[in-house]
Amino acid sequence: MKKIIYWGIGLLIILEVLVPNIDWINYKVFLAYTIVGLLLFIGAIGYLIKENFYKKTSLDLPLILYFSLIFISYILSPFKSASGYSFLNTSVLIILYFLLVSSLKKKEEINYLFNLWIFSSLMLCLYSFLYQVEFVGSFGNPNLFASFLVSLLPISLVRFYQVEDKEEKFLFFVSTFVFLLTLFLTKSRAGMGAGLFSLLLFFYLGFYREIIGNKNNLKRFFQILIMAIIGGLIFFRQILSFFALKDRIYIWQGALRLIKENWLFGWGVGNFPIYFPKFSPQPLRQIYPDQFVNNAHNEFLTLTAELGIIGLVLFLWILGIIFLMLKRSLKSRDIFVRQISLGLLSSLSGILLINLFDVSLRFLFTAIFFWFLTAILGSLEKMGGVGFSQKNFLPKRIIVFPIFVILSMALFKQAFYGFEMSREYDKTVRQLKINLGEIEKIKRTAEEMVSQNKADAQIYFKLGTIYAKMMDWQKAKAYLEKAINLDAKIIFAYTNLGNVYAEINDLDKALDCYRKAIGISPDYLNAHYNLGFIYFKKGEIEKALQEFDFVLSKNKNDFYAWQMRQLIFE
Repeated sequence: MKKIIYWGIGLLIILEVLVPNIDWINYKVFLAYTIVGLLLFIGAIGYLIKENFYKKTSLDLPLILYFSLIFISYILSPFKSASGYSFLNTSVLIILYFLLVSSLKKKEEINYLFNLWIFSSLMLCLYSFLYQVEFVGSFGNPNLFASFLVSLLPISLVRFYQVEDKEEKFLFFVSTFVFLLTLFLTKSRAGMGAGLFSLLLFFYLGFYREIIGNKNNLKRFFQILIMAIIGGLIFFRQILSFFALKDRIYIWQGALRLIKENWLFGWGVGNFPIYFPKFSPQPLRQIYPDQFVNNAHNEFLTLTAELGIIGLVLFLWILGIIFLMLKRSLKSRDIFVRQISLGLLSSLSGILLINLFDVSLRFLFTAIFFWFLTAILGSLEKMGGVGFSQKNFLPKRIIVFPIFVILSMALFKQAFYGFEMSREYDKTVRQLKINLGEIEKIKRTAEEMVSQNKADAQIYFKLGTIYAKMMDWQKAKAYLEKAINLDAKIIFAYTNLGNVYAEINDLDKALDCYRKAIGISPDYLNAHYNLGFIYFKKGEIEKALQEFDFVLSKNKNDFYAWQMRQLIFE
């Protein structure tokens, strides 16, 4: 069973790197749900029937407490769709840690996973060079791609120093160079700063502790560092403008206001974008008129806003133990453990640094690599000689087994739901294809009836709808208003007129049209969806979520409502 879990995690790492990130649906997330759900089910059976299936580590207690806090926050949240999504993502990450710690037995297995990660990432970077104008890799965003590369760079360097074969050493050198160049081409300011920091930390500690060289190399390291500082002082003004934070300072101010209002327990996991507009500072409203900010652009502020000081303390406890484990591993007599620990320390430090300005730990397909590295550290704890006594306590295993099974079923359900939504989207797109020749024929006939004063409300409605498709908003508005004047109960004219007002950015009139349509037919889902979208554009996220959830309560296969809900919480 452990072999299956090990290879399953290897497959997950490769696919999370290579599977493309589609704009309208994030296949990476559903892929992770499916694979981790399956591996969790296998692990649950192994945990039930096999003694000492799981290897204990120092992180077990804080991780379980952190998971419990998020679960309680989800249970108490008034917005289950928001909190449930974040709860499932956190579940995947923590489960990944426990599964990998349980399945890793040998040093060779760690190296093999690293090799899979490095070479699949090398293919991804080469793909970016060949086909992408903007360097986003398979992550859909240059900042997320940069965070991924920051986590990878020190690991590639570790493999470079570990191997002795010249051809292998050359290959890892080329890989490291490609990753560094790709990081630069992402143009991510936080990513480049974090990447530089992680490399400096890697070489300094590597020379100082004589892991990748002797202490004589420190002289050259400090010479390069001094030159870099002098260059930084010369170009200080240009560097300062490059790293200008602008809108993020205002977002941080709003996040601090949000935290201050509910500092102990927070506003609920996943609920940051719902409550933030109420605390948004005035200068930010000029930058983002719709007030849609889905995170604080700082992982620690976002986490504190959602889980309060209690959540922050638990997360810092986890990080504290991680660095204590790294400190112990760096003192190991085993050179392999020390080398891997050096790479892990540099990678994890770089990831945490970039999350002071971004939230890559909040996105499942990038956070996976942080917890992947943390699980490697947990395995090193055993290899470095720091262990725990194992006890066979069957009643505890019987209690934990159904919890594991329920979680795996929840992951399967969410994954299948996402894939079902994507199929529904394809079907909807096919249904919406327009036969332009037929529309032109209908338009000519309708206009002839208008010129002969034979037109009724339905004719004006058809003309207004056709001109709306042609994006002639003024004619569309005139004909739809005429249709409503002739027949105040023509519900589709209200929704189409609302769409026209939305296109010309008259949001208040659009809201009025959708409300009138709902007044005629309270269960008209298209009007509820459009109403939610206008609330979303106005920054009234709580009201928007209520409309999208209403649509999904009536039709769980409504892709557009589901997509908007996903957009709010990612």
